Amino acid sequence: MTEAVMNGFKPDSVPIYKELVKEFAVCDRWFASVPASTQPNRLYVHSATSHG
Repeated sequence: MTEAVMNGFKPDSVPIYKELVKEFAVCDRWFASVPASTQPNRLYVHSATSHG
């Protein structure tokens, strides 16, 4: 089951998304700065540290 979930869809099975991806920027390799919840990552964005 995990292989089916992680593989996603083939481009031909979702043609609308295929066209959108060709026309617009897609950020699909986005990683959190800190492996934590939302608030520490927000703090990191503004201050380059998650310690407040």
